[in-house]
Amino acid sequence: MKIDRPCVLLMDTDAETLEQLQTVLQRQGYYVLVAADGYAALQLAERARPRLIVSDLVLAGLDAYEVWVKINRSKSEPRVPVLVVSALNLLPAGTPWRSNSVSKWQLLAYDAFLPKPVDLRRFLRLVKKLTTPEQADAVPGGPAVLLAVEDRSLQAELARILAAEDFEVDTPENLPRAEQLLLKNLPPAVIVFSYTGQDDELRRVVVETRKRAPGTAIVLLAEPHQTVNPDIAVECHGILARSTDPAYVVSTINQVIEYH
Repeated sequence: MKIDRPCVLLMDTDAETLEQLQTVLQRQGYYVLVAADGYAALQLAERARPRLIVSDLVLAGLDAYEVWVKINRSKSEPRVPVLVVSALNLLPAGTPWRSNSVSKWQLLAYDAFLPKPVDLRRFLRLVKKLTTPEQADAVPGGPAVLLAVEDRSLQAELARILAAEDFEVDTPENLPRAEQLLLKNLPPAVIVFSYTGQDDELRRVVVETRKRAPGTAIVLLAEPHQTVNPDIAVECHGILARSTDPAYVVSTINQVIEYH
């Protein structure tokens, strides 16, 4: 079958994950093949060779690794990259691995990994990187962060620090614009709000953010030793002391993402 759009093969036993990923990919113009087991995935790949495989490790029938190997067995076709999406703690690529106690040891061969629940913005960027490798350097692969920071010079410095670590960064010029971006775009992994002392307005925005984007971690940017209103702090997932130390900024954001 000849397809004029990038073709992505989704493999997962979880129907909700398949529907979610299929929907966001189709909205971006991808042709999507969906399979809940390994044998169905191979049949679909014979009809239309995918540009990318998006796969959990655990499948019914053939395990995911066997499917990847069979699809990439042809020496005359370019290798199809693999993006693993899984709730499992995944071993690094190239690690000896076997799917069960009786299977053969194999070297894991995948190109990127995302944990579940899936950060959809990061998912779409990784799909773009893997389906258009010629543009890969221009596409950030890390989590998305929205910096709703009133001090524009500090906002710019934080954006530079995070972008250098491959984060995707949005820098709205004010709080209303940040709210617009939350409504318009897929939610980021993290949103950073300045703690300005305007407690009523900030609390309203924080509570609304939790309702609209429950998967987004909320961080307050505060002065060192500043007392934060406990009614606001309890709605947030972390506090970032005002700093431009790259190691501190990046480690704080990563810790919030990890434990959210």
